[in-house]
Amino acid sequence: MREEDHMTWREVLPDVLLWQDSCNVYAVVGPQGTLIVNAGTGQWLDAIGDLPQPPVALVCTHFFRDHSAGAVLAARAGIAVYVPEGEQAIFADPVQHFRARDTYIIYDNYWDLFVPIEPVPLSGVLRDYECVTLAGLELTVLSLPGVTITQAGLALVLADGNTVIFCGEAIHSPGRLARVAPLQYNYNDLGGAVVAYGTARDLRRLHPGALLPSLGTPMLTACDTALAQLQDSLRALCAGRPGEAQAIAALEDAPLVQVTDHVWQATESQSINWFVISESGKALVIDYGYHDRRGLLAAGYSKPYRRRALLHSIDALREQFGIDRVDVALISHFHDDHVSGVPLLQRIFNTQCWASVAFADLLEHPEAHCFPCDWPQPIRVDRRLSLDEPVRWEEYTFHFGLMNGHTRFAALIGFEADGRRFAHTGDQYFFLDGTGNWAADLTTWSDKRIAQNHVYRNGALLDGYAQSAAWLRAWQPEIVLSGHQPPMYTD
Repeated sequence: MREEDHMTWREVLPDVLLWQDSCNVYAVVGPQGTLIVNAGTGQWLDAIGDLPQPPVALVCTHFFRDHSAGAVLAARAGIAVYVPEGEQAIFADPVQHFRARDTYIIYDNYWDLFVPIEPVPLSGVLRDYECVTLAGLELTVLSLPGVTITQAGLALVLADGNTVIFCGEAIHSPGRLARVAPLQYNYNDLGGAVVAYGTARDLRRLHPGALLPSLGTPMLTACDTALAQLQDSLRALCAGRPGEAQAIAALEDAPLVQVTDHVWQATESQSINWFVISESGKALVIDYGYHDRRGLLAAGYSKPYRRRALLHSIDALREQFGIDRVDVALISHFHDDHVSGVPLLQRIFNTQCWASVAFADLLEHPEAHCFPCDWPQPIRVDRRLSLDEPVRWEEYTFHFGLMNGHTRFAALIGFEADGRRFAHTGDQYFFLDGTGNWAADLTTWSDKRIAQNHVYRNGALLDGYAQSAAWLRAWQPEIVLSGHQPPMYTD
């Protein structure tokens, strides 16, 4: 790299200029000014007079200090700063971030020391899947988890129809990442490599004409080949790690598995989510949690910037049934692994959320409660359901029962479909096989026993399991759906 490349803007594409700093700083000339992508040290601020138009907005793809240190200088210069939604608190109050970090007996290696050291005044956040206008440019926010779980990118369609993607550290150069260490989220795992593999796969589906990374070399041709080579490298990196290798292989599994003609199991979600398809071509989902195949939960995952909800199963619904949205999300209980994706469904598809009166308040006002696993983002509850009130959706009728034990803030859900009677039991009941391991085959019950699943801080009641058992005996389900196991077929 020549020394003079650090001291000047150079054109990499029409109306796209590059300043090489602690990271690649891009200037995109738009109809209403210039958009800067990543801040580096802020050195480029001394040369903004060399740009065709003054900067009016700055986007940081992730919080690493070599990308974000100059953001506070840009804000002081009057440039509007935007950051990924999941990293808003880190940018706005790094002092509190450092204050809240664990200091001793640390068993995670997430790179959250490498953050800005000064608060950055923010003008807004980048929300996944959203279309935004900055400097007069129409941009799409991309979810690019990898070196951080919350890393974001921007897609810009040029006048010639090609898509340019500002991809942060999702790729460095063909087949390579800039650094592997940030992919070790936990103590000795490499879960971030699985996440980065999934991001490379998603980028390939966008068919980019150019990839502009924040570290590395702009790729202006053969982008698909570059990303495919990166996937090969990540597979090789994980070859000696059985968990990660299996997780990468699972990315190719079918995203939906049939239970009956109109009831389908989502295989991509961290809790198992269940789709009910109507004859009119609509979809209801029972619970909608994390995209598990993207591995979007890191060690110390109670911190919001270490978890991320993304859409899952929607592409499969579209391809298999011609359904491009979820009509209703029917919720079994309030835990984040069952509800974290509901705000996305509501924002993108205006999906209705139906929830029992037993926990609707916990969804709508999480800040007012202190229970385990409460998702911090408020969820609009469109319909509050009483236990004694059957509810109709399309041709299906749903019934509800009292469910205490795992948590008192839950409801049993019963319905009939395809001539079979179903019960959804949330996380109340799980089954072990004869060896004491989680049962994989639940077609017979002769050798099964129930796993204990009390969580006392969830408000468990002593007679909770007796109450739910009485409801199940009265309802007599043929197929039991739960939050973390395959369908259970009763005798």
